[in-house]
Amino acid sequence: MQSGIGPGAIVLTTNGELPVEWLSVGDMLITRDNGPQPVLAVVRQRSKTAGGMALPDPVLLFPGDCITSVKPWEKLRLAPGHRLLLRNPLVQLNFGLDEALARPCDLTRRRAPRPDPTMGLLTYFHLIMPRHELIMAGGLWLESTCPDMARRLGKAVPAAAAQTLLQRPQHAPRPTLSTKEANLLRQYMPQALSLTDLFAA
Repeated sequence: MQSGIGPGAIVLTTNGELPVEWLSVGDMLITRDNGPQPVLAVVRQRSKTAGGMALPDPVLLFPGDCITSVKPWEKLRLAPGHRLLLRNPLVQLNFGLDEALARPCDLTRRRAPRPDPTMGLLTYFHLIMPRHELIMAGGLWLESTCPDMARRLGKAVPAAAAQTLLQRPQHAPRPTLSTKEANLLRQYMPQALSLTDLFAA
């Protein structure tokens, strides 16, 4: 499933919070598990996938949704398949996990994308790092580009960066909830709670 970080996302680096558009090779991102780690490549995917299909509309998380000490300066736009880190008692209760990854499209009750006429041409940013990491964007922990997505991007990923990410078996930084499991988790949440109450900040 398509992953990617949309325009305007504010990413936590060793130089502070920077818009994803400003990131370049060599920037050091703060990771949850391995301290500062370098960006090996930034791939910009515009309007269509490598196969010529239109990119899926992003899931939008708004600043007011994120009750964290680090507020996004802009809407946090993520491709529907981009996984975020969940940390909530319901995750432990139902799956025996302190933390897990899940896709926002599996968690939201909204069944159709919410139009965003202010966005302009859709672009997804893919941050290639030496490992599949958890990084912070918009005050939430989410995944860097995973090996499967790097393979799908093909020649758009510089060979050296792809080799570093793919040269050894890679595992997701946390277990990933299936669509069925994520839907079940969302059903157990009270209607009044925000989707982002599930996310780790």
